[in-house]
Amino acid sequence: MKGYTRELGVFVNKYIDANDISLSRGDISRYTSGICEVCSLVFFPFKEQFFEGLKEKALIYLWNLVLSDIVKCAERGRVNISDCMQVVSKYRKKENFNGKTESGRILHDFLQKFETLPSGPNKKISQELVLLDCHKMIAGLDYERVIYEYEEVGTLSEYVESGANTKDFRVFLDIDIALCPYNLNLYTIRKLREAYRWFGLAFRLNSDILALEKAFFEEKSLNAVILYGQEREVIPWDFFRADQEYKKRLFELVIPSLIRSIEDRKEEYLSKSAECLGKICELDIECTKTAFALLLGSAKQRAFVTQ
Repeated sequence: MKGYTRELGVFVNKYIDANDISLSRGDISRYTSGICEVCSLVFFPFKEQFFEGLKEKALIYLWNLVLSDIVKCAERGRVNISDCMQVVSKYRKKENFNGKTESGRILHDFLQKFETLPSGPNKKISQELVLLDCHKMIAGLDYERVIYEYEEVGTLSEYVESGANTKDFRVFLDIDIALCPYNLNLYTIRKLREAYRWFGLAFRLNSDILALEKAFFEEKSLNAVILYGQEREVIPWDFFRADQEYKKRLFELVIPSLIRSIEDRKEEYLSKSAECLGKICELDIECTKTAFALLLGSAKQRAFVTQ
């Protein structure tokens, strides 16, 4: 995979330069290696158009990175969300519509390139699913935009589900399904999507545990651990307006038990994901199990948390 990772890096950097893509949080080129590393992990070993599939994964990950950078910018976030929704809507109607915003144009390029992937036996259903999953990611990022502005309306269940959708690995699965050279039965696709969903929920919780200290002390940013504490009424709803000394006391006295509870929930989701993968017979899913394990490793995880 190292050769593919380097080649993918060249593709991503060329795309960034050609489209003058930037991030408010800093130089976007420093994220290139993380993009390539993650995209090179989550795949099924189909030889057909393998590198084209990697490029598609890199594009949708880049789009996610750019839009997640923008959504907290009030009006600019709303405009980009609306533009991306219109791109998906127009594409669903078979109408060509290039986005008017940076994120909209990247999403347009992704969907256009998806259309040019080989017309394999699963292409039709993969086209339906990729639009569904893009829509869910946009909705998840829109939720993040809303609760960033009105943090006290956030709830744990809604936050975790929407948060998992913001970086939905099922869109990677859609690409693999499109490239699969033989017909997959619908039961296999269903169980794969279910496994990816449970993993996405676990991944979100793991991300929040890793990012907790920063969210707690430095950012006005909701977090699953904080929301769980608010639901249990051990963290106040106006927590973000508290002074640092009060936050330090909370962190020492309350947070450890909350983290253990969130860890237990994460393990429950991982168990459900593994159970779904175990019911799949017509695909070798060992690469998926390996990818999930590596993505939960600290180095890969932090590549996402820094977003």
